Amino acid sequence: MLRLLLLLLVCSGTAFSQIDALRAEIRAAYADGDLLRARDFFESVKEKPNVADYVEALRAELDDRGNSARMRVDASVRLLILSPQPSDYALAARVLARANFREVAIASYYAALKRLANVNVNISLAAFKLLEKPDVQLRWEGEFVFDQPAIVASLLLPTDQKYWADSAIERLPVEEDEMAQQTLLNLLWFAQTDFADVELEAFAKDPSKPSATRALAAGFRAQEPDLSSLDRVEVLANSEEQLREQRRQHQAAGIYFKNIMPTMQKDTMKILLKRRLAAADGPH
Repeated sequence: MLRLLLLLLVCSGTAFSQIDALRAEIRAAYADGDLLRARDFFESVKEKPNVADYVEALRAELDDRGNSARMRVDASVRLLILSPQPSDYALAARVLARANFREVAIASYYAALKRLANVNVNISLAAFKLLEKPDVQLRWEGEFVFDQPAIVASLLLPTDQKYWADSAIERLPVEEDEMAQQTLLNLLWFAQTDFADVELEAFAKDPSKPSATRALAAGFRAQEPDLSSLDRVEVLANSEEQLREQRRQHQAAGIYFKNIMPTMQKDTMKILLKRRLAAADGPH
């Protein structure tokens, strides 16, 4: 028995030393913040027979808060490429939610989160972290710009609404930053639920809130479903749940950035119309 225990201890120690060695390789790949070198390193890892060992080492590096936020955001993406396991997607989401924006470029942060959102991972904590940056912007081709409301909505709409709608409702009454208020109001409009409607109405009538965001809330409540005849036929042919899933899938389908918001708006108008029709057909 003693001999067996000693053998297990030796094997365990050897395994740990191997993982430590691989962790050192990973840290060396990110030395001096060279992300191109890290990319090439992980491309070579994909061809190695012990990929699983590298994945284990990478998980340990992601959990090590001594590493830079820039390194951990990039390494999160590498983990998703090497290991498409639900637990690793959840780990990447947790790591991103702890990112430091002094070190991490918004474009990199957005790209990593969008990869997770498109496979319906709960990224709500990381997405709501962007409320800390009222002036955040993403620009493409110099033609169009996403501000905070557009960035957060485009990240969360590909995911299940249960991940973010209640959080937006809970945060709105206590949020003081006006841009963050706009972002949360925007999310409540997209939520299209009775609870969200109540919050939009309450915010619009609250004299303690800024006039600009109160007007935005009132505008959302006054929205009418401006849809084509063909779109209205689609609304009649589908359930509300089907329309919501269609919207989620559209946002997860890699739509060209210029079309993300218009598609999101039209899909939401379909849900709004479906809700209006259901209310009109309700108990009399």
